Amino acid sequence: MNTQLLNEIEAADLLGLTPRQVLNMANRGELPRVVFPNREVRFDQADLSRWIESHKRPVADKQAHNSEQQADSGQEGNKDV
Repeated sequence: MNTQLLNEIEAADLLGLTPRQVLNMANRGELPRVVFPNREVRFDQADLSRWIESHKRPVADKQAHNSEQQADSGQEGNKDV
């Protein structure tokens, strides 16, 4: 098994967060982590990649989104008015 463990700075870079945010999320149980007997925390790169995949949200269809916005503002279909 070839496990790549990252420190909080490396994990933050991967996630686009600050190291403090990464540690806070890990301490709240929101991110998977590895805690060593000396209480050092590391992050398994494969676990973080799976976490990213599991937290992705689909992007709404832009055409449908624009239609909803026009309907909400009463502009649907009457662009020449």
